[in-house]
Amino acid sequence: MKPLIAAIGFVLLFFGCASAEPLVPHSWTNKAGGTETSNSFGIYLTAEPVDKRYGYARTDFSHVRLAESPLISQADIVSYNWTEHSMRLRPEAMARIPRPPVEGTPFVVIANGERIYMGVFMSCESSMTCAVPAITVNRRLVVESQPPDVLVIERAYPTGLLGAGLGPRDDPRIKAALAALNKLHDPGVPTPIRSLSFFSGVGVLPGFTESRALAVSADGKVVVGCCQTNDGGGSTTQAFRWTAAGGIVSLGKLSDEFPGSIAHAVSADGLVIVGESNYRRSAATRAFRWTAAGGMGGIRYGADDISSVAHGVSADGSVVVGMSMSQRGDIGFRWTTAGGAVDIGSLSNCTHTAAYAVSADGSVIVGDSGNDRFGRNGWPFRWTADGGMMKLGVSAKWNAAARAVSGDGKVVAGMSGYKAFRWTATGGKTELWPFTSGANAASHDGAVVVGWLHWPSRRRAPSHGCLVWDSVNGGRDLQSLLRDHYKLDLTRWGLEFATGISADGLTIVGVGRRGEKPGEGHTEGWVVHLNKPLNRPGIKSLGWEDRDRFR
Repeated sequence: MKPLIAAIGFVLLFFGCASAEPLVPHSWTNKAGGTETSNSFGIYLTAEPVDKRYGYARTDFSHVRLAESPLISQADIVSYNWTEHSMRLRPEAMARIPRPPVEGTPFVVIANGERIYMGVFMSCESSMTCAVPAITVNRRLVVESQPPDVLVIERAYPTGLLGAGLGPRDDPRIKAALAALNKLHDPGVPTPIRSLSFFSGVGVLPGFTESRALAVSADGKVVVGCCQTNDGGGSTTQAFRWTAAGGIVSLGKLSDEFPGSIAHAVSADGLVIVGESNYRRSAATRAFRWTAAGGMGGIRYGADDISSVAHGVSADGSVVVGMSMSQRGDIGFRWTTAGGAVDIGSLSNCTHTAAYAVSADGSVIVGDSGNDRFGRNGWPFRWTADGGMMKLGVSAKWNAAARAVSGDGKVVAGMSGYKAFRWTATGGKTELWPFTSGANAASHDGAVVVGWLHWPSRRRAPSHGCLVWDSVNGGRDLQSLLRDHYKLDLTRWGLEFATGISADGLTIVGVGRRGEKPGEGHTEGWVVHLNKPLNRPGIKSLGWEDRDRFR
């Protein structure tokens, strides 16, 4: 069973997805000895209960008895959008669709007499998940853009990311049958009908006790971070890569001398990951770059490199940025596959420089430069190859550092004086939260920034949470937003840090506490996929006055 399934606690519902053996076109014999008939295309309900464990052991459903008449026949379909797998149906067909609660009512898709795949009907209130195609019967409650006469067959429930590959919906036999019936209709520029919002813990690697999700790929499909355990003799860490289909997987180790690791950043397609490996006999670390093809390899700035860490990577994985500690001080570096590591310099009279993030094309780097490697006396900077290092107009007295840059390189975010900020060349600095906070990541255009926050009072626990800021609504608490506006059940979670965000701003990852009560349980990484943009208007801004509602 996949680690994702264990993390959610109840998943991979019902059925397998492989197509069954071909049957006699247009007819077949059922268990009772009768003959069932089909149209060129149809969706049938089953005529008998189906074991919910059906898909665990096998995927053959050729002997499941079906209803005599299709629930949705070819005559019921006005048009079928192959790109979105959405069907526009006649009113009489919509009236026959099962009503909630449906909770996994099975259906079978038939094309020219062959049973192609089995799926399930679901309702958007269901907390169950499944990795087979699903029709959410009341999906319009959460996806307002869906027309009332349209049904969508999604890759899986509640997000297509739970299903691996194209899946059975894309079987060419279905497309051929619909094309012959002149039912296929794909607009020139399809309007996506987004799937439901989805929240999940990433789980924990075997032998470890907690996990932290630290970054997400630009496409929102790959999450990276580390697992950790305290074994009495110290802390042990292991970098991981997580996907909805494959669950949590270890990245291995750099060498026997550097057995532990932490993944800090990931390329746009999830195939390159960078971070740091821990030295066995001291606190020193070695920057690493991992690839799907070659595994983990070390990165060094120079011969006097005592310790190093890679913090950021470009979209294509060819540019890595980070920090190297040496006898000469702390050096911010930019590493490329062609030229190796190069010192990006420092601000005037500064002995410490750290590069924390890089733009998608690798041309813009942000970080901090000062006289304290912990950022307590430094300046956030923005670096380009042409212009060099530019000090941002942000206070340098306490905890000032640029931690994130938008994919297009135009927006910088971080923390200054214990407050999260967002900076642009035209607008300067904007504080994102009126109290203690920090920014960790930004969407490609910088319109959405995520990080962490503290409430101004400790009268109620927990006193901290995840900051999400956008240009329309300002700063808000993410957990309250997910609960009140995305209708996600986070009863057993306390979200503490948002650490990464996808390019489109619809996937966010972070760290939280998972247990029976808020503040209890174990530390675990999490990922949330949103079906609606955060920066749409008309949503109440959740500010510090709502802190007593936070749970």
